[in-house]
Amino acid sequence: MSRQDVIFAGAAPDSGNLGVSALCYSVVDELLNIDPATRIAVVDYGDGYREGAYKLRNGKSSSLLGVTPARNFLKPSAMSNIRFLSKTGLLLSRTARVMKKAKAVIDISGGDSFTDLYGPSRFKARMFSKLYAAEFGIPLILLPQTYGPFVEAESIRMVKELMPRCTLAYARDKNSYAIMKDLLGGNFDAGKHKLGVDCAFLLDVQEPDFSTEPELKTAPTREVFGFNVSGLIFNDREEAKSRYGISLDYPRAMRSIIEHVLKESDGEVWLVPHVLSKNKFDYESDGYAGVKLRESLAPELQTRVRVLSGNYDQCQAKGFISKTSWFCGMRMHATIAGLSTCVPTVNVAYSDKAVGVFETAGQADKVLDARRLDTDDLIGKLKLLWQSRDVTRRELQQSIPGVKQQAREQMRDVARFL
Repeated sequence: MSRQDVIFAGAAPDSGNLGVSALCYSVVDELLNIDPATRIAVVDYGDGYREGAYKLRNGKSSSLLGVTPARNFLKPSAMSNIRFLSKTGLLLSRTARVMKKAKAVIDISGGDSFTDLYGPSRFKARMFSKLYAAEFGIPLILLPQTYGPFVEAESIRMVKELMPRCTLAYARDKNSYAIMKDLLGGNFDAGKHKLGVDCAFLLDVQEPDFSTEPELKTAPTREVFGFNVSGLIFNDREEAKSRYGISLDYPRAMRSIIEHVLKESDGEVWLVPHVLSKNKFDYESDGYAGVKLRESLAPELQTRVRVLSGNYDQCQAKGFISKTSWFCGMRMHATIAGLSTCVPTVNVAYSDKAVGVFETAGQADKVLDARRLDTDDLIGKLKLLWQSRDVTRRELQQSIPGVKQQAREQMRDVARFL
């Protein structure tokens, strides 16, 4: 193994969440652009070590490494198996060998999942690669992500013990940076603990192939307005209220703004799924939500609404979003695809994570918090932001080049260490 062999964890490309896939592709692509000799094993939900199995569009590739919280201890990909074999020094599986011989572990926690809010099982799974690196003396780099919130005393203790052992750590917004500083206390070192930006701003954008979309076939002949409707919030209002504190009528708000856009323009609307499911009726599926939303519109408006298939990867999704004149989404990385291509973009937020990321592009006022607005307020604000889209586009054309430059610089910092 070369001195450059690294593990990249926390952004499995097989999760079905294109936001996570965007982080994975952006990081691997940029590290290989900087130094093609870097050998990267990307942690996913598969089995075993697969040489060169993660393919990038430019002919580059990295390997895939299955690491899962499987209950079956005998599975080589099971976290318990990997740690036990690494600790005891018994005959190592190839998975355990790759982990233990790594020269660095790079972790991104899905961008927003370094928290215990999703329960102890998910927290432990997110901590595995980090704690493994600390236990076996492997340098640990945390790429830009949110930190917290942490609510359990044991979680706080574990994180406070871990953070000083990081070789480099980046927060992706000012609020998370403040939390990072608090976690580190007297161990804070400005040379190692830095404010960064979301890595997905660097995601490659692929020119869309319209022929692959059953409802498009060819490039549009009129202006397009894009929406990403979160199946998680749209399909289960009780879950949205109990889990995220959203009391407003999200389906009505989306229906109203789409009606407004279609009546005030001669354009068409694309509904762009960004979290995909093999079961199209999965309640978290953005595509299923899109179909239901279109069906709620008057028949004469339905003919100008296209629901994209979701049969695309993260780069292709960004390509479709880049063709819109205005984009409104709830999935944060869908909206980053809009921001980073200078499309006037609004995020309807269900957590605190979006506002800090939008702030990096000077667009904090384009985040509308669904937990704090009522339905009519949200609709009114969306209409105003749609009307001012040309001003927003000019703002983005000024700010986005600097954000992308910052994203490249932070990856060069990582590459210099490697």
